[in-house]
Amino acid sequence: MTGDETTWAFGGYGEAGSNVVSRVVGKPGVSKGGQTVLVSSTNRVRPYWYQHRHKYTKRYGDGWKAEGPCEVRTCIDDIEKLVEGREGEERKIFPSPPHLCWDNYFSGEQTCHHVGRKGFGLTTTCRRDRLPKGVKNEFLHKKKTDHVTTRTKIAKFIEPVILVKQDENYEIVLISFQSTSSCNIMTVNAISENRNFVEARSRGRNKHRRIYVIENNVARLIYLKCYSRIDSIDHLIKICKLGYRTWKYWHSAANHAKALAIVVAYDLYKELAEGHSDPDMKLESPVDFFTFCDSLSIQMCKYDPAEQKYPGDEKMRSVTQLHKGHKNELVYHKRIEEDGDGTNTITYQQYKKILKESKRVCKDLGEFEQHANHIYNYGSKARCVMCGEFCYKRCGICGLPMHHADTKGSN
Repeated sequence: MTGDETTWAFGGYGEAGSNVVSRVVGKPGVSKGGQTVLVSSTNRVRPYWYQHRHKYTKRYGDGWKAEGPCEVRTCIDDIEKLVEGREGEERKIFPSPPHLCWDNYFSGEQTCHHVGRKGFGLTTTCRRDRLPKGVKNEFLHKKKTDHVTTRTKIAKFIEPVILVKQDENYEIVLISFQSTSSCNIMTVNAISENRNFVEARSRGRNKHRRIYVIENNVARLIYLKCYSRIDSIDHLIKICKLGYRTWKYWHSAANHAKALAIVVAYDLYKELAEGHSDPDMKLESPVDFFTFCDSLSIQMCKYDPAEQKYPGDEKMRSVTQLHKGHKNELVYHKRIEEDGDGTNTITYQQYKKILKESKRVCKDLGEFEQHANHIYNYGSKARCVMCGEFCYKRCGICGLPMHHADTKGSN
C-alpha cells in the first residue's frame, strides 16, 4: 500500500469581483487549504485509512514529536486491527501485515522500529536530518547537491551504500537512492538482497516515443513502483473540476472528498469491467474517466431527492418540506417499483421463498396500504364513517371521511 498526503486548496476570503477568492484546484500552487493523510492500495484506488491534519493530531511523547512519524504510527495501529490473528475488528481484510510505502516526510528511525515490532513492511525515503544515529556522515549520502555535475552523474554507477541493522524479529536496511541527489531509502522487512541493474523507460507516443535507461537497485525499484499512487489520485481529483467560488472554506474540503468518491467509483467500475468479479459485467472498451464523470453529472442533474432512492435523501429540504401524505405516497410508489405492482398477487419467486419459511401463504395488506397512504386533511369537517364523530380527514381514493391519527389512552 501507499501512503501520502492529499491536499485541498482554499484561496482566502473576499467579496465577488475582488479576485481574492481564486479557484485553486490541486497541487502545486496551494498556498492555503488543508491536507488529509491517505493510505491506498498501490495497484488500485482503494483508500484503507485516512486522517485529517490539524493541531490536535495525536502525538506519542519522546521521540514522536514530528507530525509524519506520528501519522505512520497511528496508521499502523489502526490497520493492525484488520489483520488476521490480531486483536481488534471482527471483520479482517488482510491475511498478513501489509507493506507500506511513504515519502521522506514520514521517515525516521523510530518509525522503522515501530513498524518492525508490529511485523509490517516499510519502504520510505529518508530525510537527511533523520539518518540513523551512530554512523558517520562521511559514509552516507548527506551532502546537499545544488546542481548536477559529471561527478554526481558518475556516482550513480557506484555500488549503493548499504547498512543493515538486525533486531529481534525484523531487519532495517538503509540504501543509497543512486540518484544525483543526497537521498537514501530505508526499508523494514522489505528486501532480502540488493543489486544494481538498468531499467528501460519510455516517454512519448508514436514517432515521438523515445526509450532510455535508468540506473536502479532493488530498493529503488520498489519505491518508484509504489510511491506515486496518492499523486495519481490527486491528479484525478484535479481533473474532476469539482469546485466553485465560496467564502466558506469547508466547502473546499467537502468537494475534495466528493471528488475522491468519484475517483474511487471509477476505479471500481474499471475493476468490474475487467470481468474477473462477474463475467457478465465484462466490457471490451470501458469508458474513460471524463465520460464517466459526464454520465454522473447527467444522472445527478435529472435526479430528484424526493424519490428517496439513496441514503440521506430524507434529510434534504425537498423531502422535509413535503406534506406527510405526499411523502408517504412517494415512499409507497418507490416500494411498488422495487417489490411489485401493488396488487394482492405475489410472484412465483416470492411464493417459493415463502414456502421455504412457512407452509401458510396469506394475502398482503397492499390494498389497505393504498388507502392508508392517500388520506389527506380536508377543509371542512364531516362525520367519520367508522365512529360517527367529526373529523377533518378524507381518503383520497374512496372519498370517505375518517379519523387517521395516532391516539393515546382509551382512544
